Amino acid sequence: MRYSKFKVLLLLTVILIFGNFTVFALHFPSGKTVIVLGTFDYPPLMIKESQVRNGKENIEFNQRQGIGVDFLKQAFSKHNEYELKVKFYPSKRAMHEFSIGEVDIFLGSRMDLPDILNDIIPIKLLPLKSVLFCLPENCAIANNQKKDAKFGTISSIPGSPVNEILSKNGNQVYTQEKLDRTFKFLLAKRADYVAAIDFSGHYMLQTMNFPDLDKVEQVDFDLLEIPYDAVIRKDNKYAAIISKIIHDELQNTDFKLMPKEIVEQYLKLLNEPR
Repeated sequence: MRYSKFKVLLLLTVILIFGNFTVFALHFPSGKTVIVLGTFDYPPLMIKESQVRNGKENIEFNQRQGIGVDFLKQAFSKHNEYELKVKFYPSKRAMHEFSIGEVDIFLGSRMDLPDILNDIIPIKLLPLKSVLFCLPENCAIANNQKKDAKFGTISSIPGSPVNEILSKNGNQVYTQEKLDRTFKFLLAKRADYVAAIDFSGHYMLQTMNFPDLDKVEQVDFDLLEIPYDAVIRKDNKYAAIISKIIHDELQNTDFKLMPKEIVEQYLKLLNEPR
């Protein structure tokens, strides 16, 4: 009986030791400072879905996760003392998590954060343009009316800075959490237009497989210019170093491409073997 108890105690001791070792191994600090990037799914700027290659999900840190996320990962990869952790949230939650200081960097636009504009340091990565996508008959109507008009029903994503402007002009704005759903909403004739960033819309047109998608056009005017920013809170203790890392990387990066060129270039990268 004693021997059985001894074996049980020994077994429990081994479990505890190795169990604690496992936890210790998972949480033992690597000596690096972890910087948390919070963002939302909006391809090709930010891509939440993991790449799948040869039937296997690629979960490596260097997987393509969108133009902006890839840029920031590249920037921090040059600084061994820092580790960038990427977190994806629904769009409005990503904005909220940053506003309460739960993440160090928000990737989106300063215009997504109107309530804390005086508390942030926005670093512009790209100039963006919000435009309308539509079927030819509705595009023709919109092109005659221009940007301050009442167009009809518009599909967009939650938190987009253009939503309030469109609503004030008398449009009905329906929000969908994912960009591809806004186009599906359009093609199902449940909306007359999609409000989207120009090259994100082009990305959808090139990557989605949906009937009549090839008929979708872009209007010939812009709704709103939106800066694509990496945003830091002024009160973040790493604000100065994060800002320097991003600015240094911007010196080595050329984003001066047209929307379709950016999409085509990025699609080639996505299809390259890793």
